[in-house]
Amino acid sequence: MKTAKQSTSTTPYSYGRPIHNRDIGLKILCNPQEANIDIVAIHGIGAHPDDTWCTSAASKGADPGYVNWLSDPRMLPLAVPTARIMRYGYKSRWFGGETIRQDVTTVADRLLVALSLKRDDYENRPLLFIAHGFGGLVVLRALLKDKHFMESKIYQTTVGLVFFGTPFRGADLTQTELIQAAQDEYEDVDSRILRITEPNDEVLLQLVQDFMTVRARSKMAAELVCFYEQVPCDVMALLGKEGKKAIRVGESSGCLDGAQRYSMPRTHFDINKFSDPEEEDYELVKSEILRIVKKAPSLLASGSQSMLGYRTLAQSSSDKNSDIQTKAGSGNACRVIGLRAEVKQLQGSPLNLLELANGFSVPAIPTNTS
Repeated sequence: MKTAKQSTSTTPYSYGRPIHNRDIGLKILCNPQEANIDIVAIHGIGAHPDDTWCTSAASKGADPGYVNWLSDPRMLPLAVPTARIMRYGYKSRWFGGETIRQDVTTVADRLLVALSLKRDDYENRPLLFIAHGFGGLVVLRALLKDKHFMESKIYQTTVGLVFFGTPFRGADLTQTELIQAAQDEYEDVDSRILRITEPNDEVLLQLVQDFMTVRARSKMAAELVCFYEQVPCDVMALLGKEGKKAIRVGESSGCLDGAQRYSMPRTHFDINKFSDPEEEDYELVKSEILRIVKKAPSLLASGSQSMLGYRTLAQSSSDKNSDIQTKAGSGNACRVIGLRAEVKQLQGSPLNLLELANGFSVPAIPTNTS
């Protein structure tokens, strides 16, 4: 059995405390009796599911006084008093003694199961996702992975997606130097989870393309909000080393087309942490979340109506496909050609409405296992 090498660095592992089995899954942070919306936060690679949303509110030398803005009674619970607030946790350490083989599809699968269980009695309740880094890709994959989303309450009830530093077009920094440094320092290194954050990664590009296609064709009503960083960071600090500072997820990578986009004078590692309800950045985030929450009923109604229309269009395409097969069997070649032309107008790439009518089959997206 492999063990970690003796670390020569004096800086502790920057990802923080270990993630135990009790830390993974959906954890309810706030659950008011009058809850009418679910807010789910998802962390990024290697982060602790609770600590990732925490920062110290103390002055130097004082008690750290860590604040989690998702659960602090002065912050999100106060801003949205009717929200059941949850965070989702998963193991994603890619080096050191707690290394795990992980990828975006595996995390998305487990997220869907956890959501289905927690929302079993509230499946029609509006759902808002908050995600940092890799966590944003997990959300996209989860929505696509739900192969029967035309009947799914998770896709259909999602009214908002709020992303912090999610590399939709890859991180602006190459992972090569970081991975090599980790391999020099530790015996246990499995960097496959990082591949999807590389610029021009095939899995990443397909994932984002498929999501945007499904969103457009289903006329998904969910609001998109993207926050991107302005302050460079040193990713080598994760290993207790010093390297070159650079922006990890800038505007070009951190924003989806059609999304509300905002810059943040922060690094990739603190763009999702707020210690005081009067912080300007927190007030901006809060205002966007409140905007979505207030619009949730209309967004939900609009989304349901769009899904109904989408099902009708898909069924029409399916019926015409059946007609084609029937006419083809009778040898009516002219009618077949005409119907094929009509159906072709209802089809598109990479997603096909005929597939959607038969239960929605998302194009195969390879996992990061090779």
